[in-house]
Amino acid sequence: MFSLKAAFAIAMAVVAVNALPANDEVSIDNCGNHIGDCFSNGCAGVFSFPGDTIGTCTAGTYNGCPCEKCGSGKGYVGGCDDNGCAGVQGICSAGQYEGCPCK
Repeated sequence: MFSLKAAFAIAMAVVAVNALPANDEVSIDNCGNHIGDCFSNGCAGVFSFPGDTIGTCTAGTYNGCPCEKCGSGKGYVGGCDDNGCAGVQGICSAGQYEGCPCK
């Protein structure tokens, strides 16, 4: 059987979980199920690792939204010798577009 102390602990846990905000609602509303460019609209995208191609905007209208560094889903592929890319076998190994395809 449950003791009063256990029932109180469970009730407090439920209240605490419900009090937590799910996300930054303003930012999530602005995302609109779209992954934009990490380098435009004041996004200031950051990446967990330099080779990651999906990051998170840290500023601007899309603060908190996911962003993409490789052509914004528009299929653009830059040159392997451009922008400090240092392309190796069709993938940038350095620079702003590290991890992105190149030609």
